[in-house]
Amino acid sequence: MENIGRSMRLGVGLVLVVGLTCPPASWAQAAKAKKAVGPAVEIEEITVTAQKREESIQETPISVTAFGAEALQTKNVRDVVDLGESVPSLRIVSATNSTSSTTVTIRGLTQGNPDPSYSPKVGLYVDGVYLAKIVGSNLDLEDLERVEVLRGPQGTLYGRNTIGGAVNFITKKPTEDRSITLKTDVGNFETFNGRMTVNVPLIGKNGFYQSDAIGTLSLRETAGYKTRDGYYRNAIPNGAPSTPKPGGSGDYTNLNRVYNWTALRWQPRKDITVDYNFEYHRYRDNSIAFPVTYIYPGSIMDTTYNYQVPGTSLVIPIPNPLFPGGLNGYVQRNRPDAVANNAILMHDGKFHQARDDGYQRLHILTGTWDVGEVGPLGSVQLKSISSYRSFMFQSDDDLDGTPQHITDFSQNIDVQNWSEELQWVGTAPRFHYVVGGYYSGEYDRINQQQSFINNASNLPYRNFNKIKSYAAYGQATWTPPILSDKLSLTAGLRFTQEQVHLDHLTGKLVYPSATDPGFKGVGGKAFGGIHGNGVPGISPMGDISFQWTDNLMTYARASRGFTGGGFNPTGSDPAFFLPFKPETLWAFEAGFKSQWLDNRLRINADGYFSYYTDLQVSIFHSSPAGGVLSIPANAKHAEIWGTEFEATAIPFRGMEATAGYSFISPKYTEWTDLVIDPVSGKITGEESVADKRSFPYTPPHQINAGLTYTAPPTTTGTFVAHLDVYWQDLITFIPNNLTPGAQANEGWAYALVNGRLAYNGIPLQKGTLDIAVYGRNLFDRKYRAYGIDFGPGLGFAGNSYGDPRTFGLQLAYNFTAEEAPPPPPPVAQAAPPPPPPAKKKIVLRSVHFDFDKATLKAEAKPILDEAVQVLKQEGSVDIVVEGHTDSVGTDHYNLGLSRRRAETVRTYLVDHGIARSRITAEGMGESKPVASNDTADGRAQNRRVELHVR
Repeated sequence: MENIGRSMRLGVGLVLVVGLTCPPASWAQAAKAKKAVGPAVEIEEITVTAQKREESIQETPISVTAFGAEALQTKNVRDVVDLGESVPSLRIVSATNSTSSTTVTIRGLTQGNPDPSYSPKVGLYVDGVYLAKIVGSNLDLEDLERVEVLRGPQGTLYGRNTIGGAVNFITKKPTEDRSITLKTDVGNFETFNGRMTVNVPLIGKNGFYQSDAIGTLSLRETAGYKTRDGYYRNAIPNGAPSTPKPGGSGDYTNLNRVYNWTALRWQPRKDITVDYNFEYHRYRDNSIAFPVTYIYPGSIMDTTYNYQVPGTSLVIPIPNPLFPGGLNGYVQRNRPDAVANNAILMHDGKFHQARDDGYQRLHILTGTWDVGEVGPLGSVQLKSISSYRSFMFQSDDDLDGTPQHITDFSQNIDVQNWSEELQWVGTAPRFHYVVGGYYSGEYDRINQQQSFINNASNLPYRNFNKIKSYAAYGQATWTPPILSDKLSLTAGLRFTQEQVHLDHLTGKLVYPSATDPGFKGVGGKAFGGIHGNGVPGISPMGDISFQWTDNLMTYARASRGFTGGGFNPTGSDPAFFLPFKPETLWAFEAGFKSQWLDNRLRINADGYFSYYTDLQVSIFHSSPAGGVLSIPANAKHAEIWGTEFEATAIPFRGMEATAGYSFISPKYTEWTDLVIDPVSGKITGEESVADKRSFPYTPPHQINAGLTYTAPPTTTGTFVAHLDVYWQDLITFIPNNLTPGAQANEGWAYALVNGRLAYNGIPLQKGTLDIAVYGRNLFDRKYRAYGIDFGPGLGFAGNSYGDPRTFGLQLAYNFTAEEAPPPPPPVAQAAPPPPPPAKKKIVLRSVHFDFDKATLKAEAKPILDEAVQVLKQEGSVDIVVEGHTDSVGTDHYNLGLSRRRAETVRTYLVDHGIARSRITAEGMGESKPVASNDTADGRAQNRRVELHVR
């Protein structure tokens, strides 16, 4: 067990110095200050924006899983990789040899090659902005409002490269409250993660300055530092190279990161919101350990080398001429504690220290204008989302797990991308719609070196990649006036045009001293659209849903995904500089979403079938002469079918149980691919390979289950216990490694058990304290995360492994300032005119609506009919519409429910002769609270919408 004393002292001090400077309040005072609310006996709802508008997850006809901030904390989801253990059909691991990048797989679709010239199959989005590359995509999830995972093609509304699905990260927005949160994690492997989040209103009611002309301006700032020792020691035997440092690196899979998220929200008027977000991440990590798993008998890595006499078929076993004694002594067939490695040998004979360094910057500017009612177009919202992201990455890796220079890699990546999206979102009676336009541009530069067998072969290349993408899209949902308004029909269409240009340089064109003369490959094409090559870039979708009862909805959906093509970004031979085609996917899905036992049991399930054309796959080849290549290919046809199941239950107050399961059966039905000689690296022909290839990163079965117990709150805080289990079936890593010697290409089936115990809301004189202990992979399960079989040409295979058992302590101090005192009374002026006559006020609570729905009950209609009579007599009415008032559901969700109910009331009034122009709506909540959000009663008052009818 590693010594955690240093991290413990640092972490505890960070929180307690601030949080405990004041003596604790008496428990009685704390009880008066904050009303205790018991754990729910109904399943909490989450509002999602999967269709670019707020709606209940149970009313969204998409296979989607979502987690709010509290659920992410309870499950101890720290980064993007951790998320992969909680969602059916989703698998996320760190990309090859980099802790800062990810490989995301949904329903069998993944990007196996981290080269920025390739596009991912699953789109990652931060506040609506697409992260175009997987490098730098392992975000630290520290200040999120929620995460949404959408399975299946989302090409109509999300566009680029969401052919497998989309993962939305929605961050918390600044509010007009003053608050500060200090959080620290300390644990084994000298783990330390310190974070501070400050929310400050700058201009407005609680700000430093107040002006009606400027509106309100609030800041939310999160800054943190994360460090961890490596999971594997670098064990170098005597006599290994010592320049510049024994082994060329410290421990493997360590972390050293600084991160920052800045959010500014300006509201010059109630109907206009401008959000600016800035993210900065700096990585100073070491590579992921890659121990040798297998040595090919008779290869150049074995004790005895099978030497073939030139010009004959005669093979003579001889002692290994390059590595006396062979490298069998370094083979480790399971996850080791230490890996023997050396410095990275470059083309010029110099050595580099192994590393995984980089930084990224992301700017997002979002403008939203709630236009209001626009005649027959209904209530309209206009939105603009602009972004710029830059990422630089330097990786120097020894991919042989020995102190010999067998496979040394160096990669330098510079990625820049920018985007602009315009949206028109409308809600009219019986009609929801969104139309928009999208543009994105990318510029990628990559320098790579591959040095083999003591630099006997050095294969450098350099790429300059430019991509432009244009799209226009629209989607609408209509509820026809039949079948008691239970039927909804949705149709959408996206039109995409992409332009790709790649300059590929190898050999002496990159480094004059390289032995390979090299060549320059230049490629440029347009894909999709009217100027495209191959299949058109059209992504239609349609679904039909039927709300059988308040608690049961079924849906059927058909959608098409599209991804543009490109050019092979690797290889030292002109024969490999080949274009690959665009790919398309038709997906057909049907499912149901249901709630039972007074919303104490929720069961959602779906089944799907996908038909792929020209599936883009990275095919791995290696040889001493040709180097290590991942060559893009198109599988002509493939079929994927599967099913997914999710359930949540509350058997008794405070206990929540969850379960998820997925099954997938993919296969290639038609595929003719190149045959490449494993020694010379030359193309020797073609062959049918449909029955010889596998889908990587795709376990046939996945299971996740969890239990969370929340005890009744007391005056001293609330106890929360959580335990979850994740299990996955056997997988493969590389689609074409199915030879008998490919031992490293299989990832065994495994199960992981994680847990967390917390005591939250411990009252202090100022603020509260949360204390938690956690553990991940509690039984220290050893499992493979990735593998490469280099084949008999290079003679060995290796694997990287998942994280070992980790555990630690978490402390969080939370402080929210009291509201600013009211301003002094104004100077006496002339007496104001007499107030207008008092309005009639009607309050429609949830008892007047179907539970968790926006459907009026019969007893509400006479009340509204009375309001109609008042209005027809030129009177005025205030109608307050509320969502849940019993602490079921998040405040954000309940406010959204109130808005939907207010729209129902508005429609009722208009249908009964009240002009829509007479009705205005005003939402409470964070933007305009009528009470303090610090208390449950205050938040309940803020979960409402007021309709003013004059």
